[in-house]
Amino acid sequence: MQVLGQLGDTGAAESAIDVDAARQQARDGVRRAVAADGPPDIDPGEYVDGRPDLSAYVDRRTKTLTDLYGDLRATVGDDTELGRYAGFLRVEDAWMHGADLDALSQHLDYHTVIAYEPSRESAIERVQTADELVGAAPLHAGVLPGHPEIHDQDTVVRVVDGLASAGVDRISFYNYGLLPERNLNWIGEAINRCR
Repeated sequence: MQVLGQLGDTGAAESAIDVDAARQQARDGVRRAVAADGPPDIDPGEYVDGRPDLSAYVDRRTKTLTDLYGDLRATVGDDTELGRYAGFLRVEDAWMHGADLDALSQHLDYHTVIAYEPSRESAIERVQTADELVGAAPLHAGVLPGHPEIHDQDTVVRVVDGLASAGVDRISFYNYGLLPERNLNWIGEAINRCR
């Protein structure tokens, strides 16, 4: 079972991180979670924090991504808008994907919060959680105005209005190529009502 990436992926070996120990700690955590009878009783953040080698590996992985965005910013300059999606699962778990949202903010013009939620309240909650984590970068939001999250026009309108009232600078909709025309009309109505 390959739990951690190749050594060169994060520069861990060059950072004097005991990659073998980190790999074993990750492997032990996965085995413990899989062997659990019912929901795993392991909080991933607490598990990582309690294992210095694994924690150092995760920190190095995060630094690698932050450095990559720093290099992107230096390459494209300040005249090019640079953003990133935040929260493919839960926005507070972005660290699991190697992302320190606050550190990345120094290189980004915005974060787009994945707010594929079935209600105004849950979409606002995702944005508020992200706002606590991203530092100074403005927030945009992505909305899925269709299956499996939203099934009617009024919900689309409420979600869009809620996000706008929560201070979101820009809202995008996923995925025009897959949405029925009816759902595209819902988007139009939401935009018109929230202007």
